[in-house]
Amino acid sequence: MVLFYAKRLDKKRERKLQLIVAAFVLLLAYAAFSKLMNYGVARRAMLLQVFAREVALVLAWLVPVVELLVVLLLLWLRTRLLGLWLATLLMLSFSVYLVVANLGGFGKVPCGCGGILGKMAYQVHLAFNLCFVALGVWGIAIALRSTLIHRVVHLGEGRSGK
Repeated sequence: MVLFYAKRLDKKRERKLQLIVAAFVLLLAYAAFSKLMNYGVARRAMLLQVFAREVALVLAWLVPVVELLVVLLLLWLRTRLLGLWLATLLMLSFSVYLVVANLGGFGKVPCGCGGILGKMAYQVHLAFNLCFVALGVWGIAIALRSTLIHRVVHLGEGRSGK
């Protein structure tokens, strides 16, 4: 009876995890394709950042490529946990950058985000990013717990000779 209950909980957790992963996939794919489809605009926005010109030029294509690689990691079940970690770290790093920029750490307040994200007010953008950080942490916790329950169930099955 306990294993059945654990499996039911696992399905609920899996559904929540799928929704979290889907949210990250949509966000990161949108952000990456927005930058790539409007590469000239994204490149100019990156050149307005505080980085050296050479770094900004590399970041102009590297950021969307990394976002797409994280999307691929999230889509493949075996690398989903790694994808969640990386997606959460990306959102956390973008959030830290926003805070430092808006506290005057760079002398200007640039935003290199594409599409609708670049049109958000600072407070909205930061809240949006932090919501995704929280979603990522929640997703990681669910994934780790689901993996642990899955392993316990399989260990229990192995001992009973099945």
